[in-house]
Amino acid sequence: MPRDHSCRTESMQLRLLAAPVRTTALIILFASALLPSAIAQLQGGPGKPLPAKSQPVASHEPADERDIADAILTDALDKLWDQADEHWHKGEYNHYINMSRIVVQGDPRNVEAFSNGAYLLWSTGRIAEATAFLKQGLAPNSDSYYMFDELGAHFYYHLKDYASALSYYEKAVQFASPYITWSGLAHCYEKMNLWEKAVTAWERATVAIPNGGADAQTQVSLTAQRNLMRAKAELAKRKK
Repeated sequence: MPRDHSCRTESMQLRLLAAPVRTTALIILFASALLPSAIAQLQGGPGKPLPAKSQPVASHEPADERDIADAILTDALDKLWDQADEHWHKGEYNHYINMSRIVVQGDPRNVEAFSNGAYLLWSTGRIAEATAFLKQGLAPNSDSYYMFDELGAHFYYHLKDYASALSYYEKAVQFASPYITWSGLAHCYEKMNLWEKAVTAWERATVAIPNGGADAQTQVSLTAQRNLMRAKAELAKRKK
């Protein structure tokens, strides 16, 4: 699974300080195993070499403590996330959920951990926990469409709560959003009988880039065009 490690060390450290003792202990356990190689790499000594373009300039100065902490924490979180991925593919979903909870304590910007963990919570009947986990993920990730979209989809598809879904989708599209977000918003407007707004949302969906990139543009554009024609026909019928 792709990773998002855009959260900086200081934010991670603050989260760890607030984490439960056992959660912090697990991350420290992983980090301690990585300490020697992390220090060696940062100081230009033995250990896994950096890529050629990133080779450090020879220096006899000791590595900065913050750089060392950054390297250790990032590697520890990578290892934890790799283990979560293994649990996912083995169908060990409770393990994956628990690993996701640990990972987001250190990296609250890992939106996949929130998204996938919440999906597994919902699919195993833990609906309230799923909703709470998504909302937990929204707090540190309210600067993009992603978690608003996740909550919109959760309320729309899983809970059939279209009013709540609509509120999240409307917030999602205030940011640059892909086709699937505009499609979700348009469907919400239809469920709420807001057909003029549905038409506008489908119009935006026809030009939105799909999650799959430009290669999928033609297919989703045609789908959006068909839905746009349908929504326009329904709006005209209701105006008669």
